[in-house]
Amino acid sequence: MTLNYHAHGKQIEESYRRVSDDSEGDKWVIYDYEGNSNTLRVGEEGREFYFVGYYGPIHLN
Repeated sequence: MTLNYHAHGKQIEESYRRVSDDSEGDKWVIYDYEGNSNTLRVGEEGREFYFVGYYGPIHLN
């Protein structure tokens, strides 16, 4: 199966640039698939990240 990048290519490239050009280095992006397909898209973007550990959420910022 091949990866379909063309459907959301512009958004994927823009989100990658925003994260890689971030001067503070704390911005993140998650890419996922559109439904049950091979179409890649931007899932979520943000600055704050919460890691759920054994005893509950851990704030990493």
